[in-house]
Formats: sequence, structure tokens, C-alpha cells
Amino acid sequence: MTYFAPRLFSSKSRKERKPRNEIGNQVTPLPELIAEPIDAPSMSFVGTHEYLAPEIIKGEGYGSAVDWWTFRIFLYELLFGRTPFKGSGNRVTLFNVVGQPLRFPDSPMVSFAARDLIRRLLKEIP
Repeated sequence: MTYFAPRLFSSKSRKERKPRNEIGNQVTPLPELIAEPIDAPSMSFVGTHEYLAPEIIKGEGYGSAVDWWTFRIFLYELLFGRTPFKGSGNRVTLFNVVGQPLRFPDSPMVSFAARDLIRRLLKEIP
């Protein structure tokens, strides 16, 4: 049987290894990570129809707020067992997202606080 040791365990002893440069000793600054430019909206159309935000469906361009919309739809689905705007097909679902108000089913019983959170979070971001 062959045994492969993880690479982080070196066969050299601590004394034999050369010291690494400390990050704090670097002269050049570390690069800055920019996750998403605020002034450059995306225009792509990807995702599951039931989770798409109105901005995506309308083709208006969008930012990271659409990820929060998707999270809110997921939260609704966790509480009620289905997504709030599901239609009989993809086209109807897209119409519902853009044109239908948010409705809550009578069951299961969900607290006012949970419904209020979802209601407030499912507002289209201007």
C-alpha cells in the first residue's frame, strides 16, 4: 500500500528550512480587491426563472441587489414550501415577478415578523 503525506508536512526539519519573508516586511502594497463596480451595471440574463429579480427580467441593468432578491425568494420558499411568484410556466412566472403583488398563503402559519421581513426585502431596488 502506498501512503501519500500531505504537502504541508515537509520531510525537512524546522532548522533546515529557509525562513519565509513576512508579509509585514513587504515594501509593495497589497492589491485592492473590488468585487463589483457600482457604476457598471450588468446586463446578463441568467438564473432560475422563479428567483430572478425584476431588474433582470426588465433588462434594465442591475447590481448586487439582485443577489439579495434571490436570497429573499429562497427565504420565502423555506418558510412556505414554494416560491412566491411561480406560474404555470416560465413566461407566466416572469410576468408574475414583474407584475404581481407579493401574497402570502394562509398556511403554514408564519409570524408577522417573518412576513414583514420578506415583504420589506422583496421591494424592487431603484
